[in-house]
Amino acid sequence: MKTIIKYLGIAIFALSVFSCSKDDDEITQLTKNIRLNNYSINDVPFNMSYNNDDLLIEYEYGNTFSIRSRIEYDNSGNIIKNGAQTFTYNTQGKIETITKNVSPSMSIVFTIAYNTEGFPERITANHSNGETATTQLEYNSNNKPIIVLEYNASTIGSPYAKTTLTYDDLGNIIGKFIERSNDGINYYTFSTTAYTYDGKKNPFALTINNTGINSFQDFQQFIGMNSLSFGRQVAFLNLWFNSPNNLVTIQDSFKTISYNYTYNEDDYPITSEEIYDASISGGIIITKDINFTYESY
Repeated sequence: MKTIIKYLGIAIFALSVFSCSKDDDEITQLTKNIRLNNYSINDVPFNMSYNNDDLLIEYEYGNTFSIRSRIEYDNSGNIIKNGAQTFTYNTQGKIETITKNVSPSMSIVFTIAYNTEGFPERITANHSNGETATTQLEYNSNNKPIIVLEYNASTIGSPYAKTTLTYDDLGNIIGKFIERSNDGINYYTFSTTAYTYDGKKNPFALTINNTGINSFQDFQQFIGMNSLSFGRQVAFLNLWFNSPNNLVTIQDSFKTISYNYTYNEDDYPITSEEIYDASISGGIIITKDINFTYESY
């Protein structure tokens, strides 16, 4: 979870725009004249830059050896490039393919198929070495993903995975139940995780808003494009970037992660102490300090 927070751009902006309608189900009433300028984890900064249209165009992580990525838009405001990822769109203005250049000799092309209501239904990942992974999505009556079925032939042991997500009334993910299978028929429990929130405003959702996206459905896709497998981290990215509120606790059978915040007058966090406690499973306790800085525009 801590790694995901570090790599805001790498982990979420790559797949934050599968649907480009800007109509229904806005994630929250965000403060329009406030945007996240940077945040830091133990004094290691993550900086963001915006253009004259208030769109996020660059993000940079690190000190001496920093990682910098740019976001490029077309004339319609669609993201066409984000770091090493490029995007193409269908005639309805929805993302059709995403190409991720992993290395000079390795790439993955993701192809998205939509259901009759316009939401991603099947995502196929074609690897340059010939391997293929697939993801199937099922939605609830509010058009939020509740079941994610995955198949990845290159996964050792259990190539099938099923993730079930539950939500509270505000749209925060409060439960993630992961099952795995060797044959796609008989599943076994892999992990169960519960989440709680603070009821305050999420600055990462605010940052997504500064990519020109303001509908939950525009950026609900949560897949981290760092491997052939889509999930096993599906709720991970949703938690940070799609939830309207900030995480307070993350609890599973191995660890508890808690966050203690202070807030500004707009109800956005300005500091957070993260406590990673794995003592219940014989592990260690790690504390990190996170700071947020905003700017007016």
